[in-house]
Amino acid sequence: RSQNPSFKGGLLLASWITDAATRFPSKMPQPAASPRSQNPFIQHQFTILSWFFLIVATLVVYHVLSDGDFSFLLTLGSIVRMFGFLVLLIKVTQEAGAEGLSVKTLYLYLLAFTARLISIVPFEGYLPYDRSGDWLYRLVEAISLVLVVTAVYFFHAKATSSARRRDAFFGGHLLPHSDLSIFFIFIPCFLLALIFHPNLNAHAVADISWTVACYVETFALIPQLVVFQRSGRGGGGGTARLSAYVSNWVFALGIARLLHFGFWWFSHHELNDRDSDSGSIGWLVLLMQLG
Repeated sequence: RSQNPSFKGGLLLASWITDAATRFPSKMPQPAASPRSQNPFIQHQFTILSWFFLIVATLVVYHVLSDGDFSFLLTLGSIVRMFGFLVLLIKVTQEAGAEGLSVKTLYLYLLAFTARLISIVPFEGYLPYDRSGDWLYRLVEAISLVLVVTAVYFFHAKATSSARRRDAFFGGHLLPHSDLSIFFIFIPCFLLALIFHPNLNAHAVADISWTVACYVETFALIPQLVVFQRSGRGGGGGTARLSAYVSNWVFALGIARLLHFGFWWFSHHELNDRDSDSGSIGWLVLLMQLG
């Protein structure tokens, strides 16, 4: 059926315009990002305010609950570590996918906190000497355990298949279930603790539990470092944001280990067997703080 000539002309004109738009894309300038979005403080507002709050809270706790003794370094290290887990949990609940996070590292910290609480709740051998050891140190360790358990829950609730595959790379091909690979770290630490452990609590189970926590925490970040290696840092959106906060969490753990090293540098001799002059236990625990 014949068509109106003007209609045919309109079709040809529309076709020519479409073809021209395809060959010569628009050069219209894109709107520039607002100065507010380029402000480093705005971009990292949560991180900056979080660390500022930690510093203020630490000063308050130091003046209220510390006697000015160096043993406060042990409590301070635990506070910084708890802060790291708190920041991580906040971001895991906000961002989708749990990309860049290793649940195996969380499992190892769960075991470490549990073992330490078994030692420090009923006994006092490994508590700080100042007033922060009366209740604050125990409370911080207990809160840290709760934060880790909650983070594990949200990982399993939100983790994408790609996040699980990256986390499975650490020992996952050697066992029927990849999460069991944490025992490649836990079992050697447990056996080492059976042989080399201090006796400040004068109770075998409590002393070994504290030592297991010390040794496991030294190697707990290995699965996380494997995930860092396997993950691309250039992921978009939530992946990049969550990876940044995972990095802040790891940084907080590093600061905590440094503070604990400072404490044990002055106190490692207290861990040695009084019937032996070797001093091996104290030096071993001090060495573990470098991990």
